[in-house]
Amino acid sequence: MKKHLPTAVVLVVLALVGGATAWLAFRQAGSDRGPAGPTGSEPPAAAVEVSPIESGTVRDVRRLTGTLESSARFVVATKVGGLVQRVLVDLGDRVEQGQVIARIDDTELVQAVVQAEADLAVRRAERTRARSELDLARREFDRGEQLRERGIAADAQLDEIAARLRSSEAAFALAEAQVNRAESALELRRIELGYTQVRANWSEDAAAGSIAERYQDPGNLVQANTPVVSVVALDPLKAVVFVTERDYAGLAPGQPASITTDAAPGRTFPATIERIAPVFRETSRQARIELAVPNPDGVLRPGMFARVSIVLGEQRSDTVIPRSALSRRNGREVVFVVDKRSDVARMVEVTTGIAEGDRISIVAPAISGRVVTLGQQLLDDGARVRIARELGEDAGAAP
Repeated sequence: MKKHLPTAVVLVVLALVGGATAWLAFRQAGSDRGPAGPTGSEPPAAAVEVSPIESGTVRDVRRLTGTLESSARFVVATKVGGLVQRVLVDLGDRVEQGQVIARIDDTELVQAVVQAEADLAVRRAERTRARSELDLARREFDRGEQLRERGIAADAQLDEIAARLRSSEAAFALAEAQVNRAESALELRRIELGYTQVRANWSEDAAAGSIAERYQDPGNLVQANTPVVSVVALDPLKAVVFVTERDYAGLAPGQPASITTDAAPGRTFPATIERIAPVFRETSRQARIELAVPNPDGVLRPGMFARVSIVLGEQRSDTVIPRSALSRRNGREVVFVVDKRSDVARMVEVTTGIAEGDRISIVAPAISGRVVTLGQQLLDDGARVRIARELGEDAGAAP
């Protein structure tokens, strides 16, 4: 026990010296800060960025994404069977209404037309003979009537002449019908012969289209209704987007819109709402909207991704501020307003209106001056501020 007594005394002395040193350091630090409590100096002003309150028009713009589609897409098919002699178009070629795109071997159909013409000639000759026999029968009947009036011909003879007249009339009617049938058959053969020239015909308003796919090559043997090519109309195009119930009520046919695509950076294409679906899809709760997109220079193509902007409304406001000036305090939207001649920020509860991009209109109350856009999370109502930067001025400039 006596052996460890000096060591214990040394430790106690060191502890006392350390405590005294710490107490003196704390007292000195308190002296440097000055007195605490209500009688102390004010907290330093918070550094903030501000923006002036402006007036202007704010538009309610909906930006949607969709796909460009062709306004008309159809398949050109053969109407008669045969051997494909030539295909006159290829992928991407432009075609006009009624243009010949392929030819089918017409040897058999040419002969069919010749045969139909010969058959028609025979039927017409038979009709001519039937007409002559009918004329003869009518003359005989007229003479028989005259002889009976004179009392020379008996009634039985006149009845026989009348029967021959009726038979001649029936024979002529049959010959006339056979001529009509032969003429129809010839016209049908000529139409079939014309079908060997495969033409691009469609009922849509598009004046021209482009070949989207080619299905046949020369030498292929095809049947009637065999696809040869598919054609898409490129002007106008159709943009398809889907909207929610919130935006549906603000849309109407004829409403203007604008479209941008990655394929044409920096360009904006006009569009017009053309059709609005009357029902919502149950799976997505969205309605289909179709817009007509003029494409006279052919820059846009079906299948491209499209960004569509539609203006649902606009509002003229004397109070327009940046979105970044809005804050939420206790569930309320507020802004901090700094007057030109003051360095105190006033917290004002606001009612917002239409927002466009990073701008938003204030419906109430009327405010003026500048609003804090950066640093408002450090502020309370009546806090002093130091403006580090004001939008529109050089960074770091003093207010």
